[in-house]
Amino acid sequence: MMKRFSLSLFALAFSVNLALAADSAANRSKSILQLGTSTSGGNVSNNIAPPATLAFHFNNKLILGLEQGIFEGETEGESNGYTFETDGEYKSQGIAARWFTGNSFNIFLALHQRTWDVSLTAWPDQDASPSVFAIYDLTAKATVATLAIGNQWQADWGGVFGVDWISVATAVSAESSYEPKGISGWGDASDREKAARDAGDYLNLISAAPFGAFNLYLAYSF
Repeated sequence: MMKRFSLSLFALAFSVNLALAADSAANRSKSILQLGTSTSGGNVSNNIAPPATLAFHFNNKLILGLEQGIFEGETEGESNGYTFETDGEYKSQGIAARWFTGNSFNIFLALHQRTWDVSLTAWPDQDASPSVFAIYDLTAKATVATLAIGNQWQADWGGVFGVDWISVATAVSAESSYEPKGISGWGDASDREKAARDAGDYLNLISAAPFGAFNLYLAYSF
């Protein structure tokens, strides 16, 4: 399935390249603003909260913009023997730049602040009684730097299609804070707090997932 999906992407990109490659640089030079969104792909944060982008064309070489994506809902996970569920908001916002080395090939650089503001329910292990749990208000924040390479084609009518073929990311900083809201049957305070810290680390790890691939981008430039 993944192989077929990858081949389809390459075929689509090749077709778009044939149609638009000759004009993309010239079309970028005529544009001032770009409105877009990342639609799907292997970037974890973009899949959770697809970002909207407002970008400015400085010339046919450089596009600089602002990105923001918001997700509200539930997540769940496991870490170091603890099981947890969260309910709340995930927000990713930052600045991003694309430097075009040719007609469509570009290098993407970004710096994002990614924040989870959630209600956390944690259990000491998978087999624990449902009556043994702790509830926290949890905030997990990570500042994430991303580097990617890809292609972006722009038609003369303003339509933009792009693919970031591969991306790498790292957390520049990460922290979490928590406030207890409820306890049931979990008497070890240090163990409860460790569960909250581990949950914060887990969420920050999601925010700074180190690798991505085949991230699709659609936009309109004018």
